[in-house]
Amino acid sequence: MAAQHLEPRVLVHTRTTDYRHESIPDGIAAVRSLGAAHGFTVHASEAYEDPAFRQHLLGGIGWAGRIRTL
Repeated sequence: MAAQHLEPRVLVHTRTTDYRHESIPDGIAAVRSLGAAHGFTVHASEAYEDPAFRQHLLGGIGWAGRIRTL
């Protein structure tokens, strides 16, 4: 059986619990711009309950990293 080819995709999870940095929308836009330039889909979400978040993590795709501001 041939290996299934999955479309490259990135999940940007932006949930915060207190202070919400004003640069978060710019960070999402930057990752989306990279996706458009390099052929991957970007989904942004704040919710752990978001189906895309659950599918991304539970579907074996895993965690790639995060944008952090200081």
